[in-house]
Amino acid sequence: AGLFLLGSLNSVLAAPPRKGSRRKEAQPQPQIDQDIGIGQALSRPEQLTQATLDEPIIHEFSANPLVIAAGEMLRLRWRVEAQPSGSRIRTVRIEPDVTAYLRSSGEHFVHIPHASPTQTKRYILTVTNEAGGTASRTVDVEIKSQHDLFRVTHIDEFKTEPQRFQSGQYINFTVKVNNRSGVPYRIRALKIQVRDYYGEANIATLDNPLINPGINTYTLRSNVAFPGSVRNPGRFLVDFKHTGEHSGKIVDFEIRRIEVYTIE
Repeated sequence: AGLFLLGSLNSVLAAPPRKGSRRKEAQPQPQIDQDIGIGQALSRPEQLTQATLDEPIIHEFSANPLVIAAGEMLRLRWRVEAQPSGSRIRTVRIEPDVTAYLRSSGEHFVHIPHASPTQTKRYILTVTNEAGGTASRTVDVEIKSQHDLFRVTHIDEFKTEPQRFQSGQYINFTVKVNNRSGVPYRIRALKIQVRDYYGEANIATLDNPLINPGINTYTLRSNVAFPGSVRNPGRFLVDFKHTGEHSGKIVDFEIRRIEVYTIE
């Protein structure tokens, strides 16, 4: 009976389908992604794309020069715009030191105070549109203090023309200044004085000269005739003056008396 049942069962399983009937084929089951994290990761780039489409665009934010002396003027430039079909620009701000209303493009000059120490200063441009989207960019500027500049700036040469002169005569002076800082800056004055035991007198002044990196040659003419009252030992003092600081060069000269005879 067991064989019959097995054979019967096998025959049933192996029997061809009846006429008019169709065997049902296994249908592919849909694959359900149970990992919710993957679904979220797939949708996240679209969300980021939508968020960044309406942020302002910063084309330029620059400073000139990037290394500047205290007391000089720094120029900041910028250019921004809205995304195509995006929200309009609402505010443009630069911090610190800039309080003016800024347009979408332009330039602004910032005066670096004379008393500024040597430091690196960061300026931040922040742009906001009407939808609340923001964009920002930074630029770093290196500031050199006057004290540090003076330490590497020296008077290398001082000459008079003519080399021999007499009282009552006007004189031309040539001064060579070597700026080893690599940064151009201005000083308050370059002065030449005549000194002796009895006092001193300014005889030539050049106000607010620009000291470029390297050797700078300046020519000054005496604004008064050389005084006849100067006594030995006489000295020229070349005074290289900035805010609260001096750097000078002393040049000695000899006064010789010449006898004058009158023939009647």
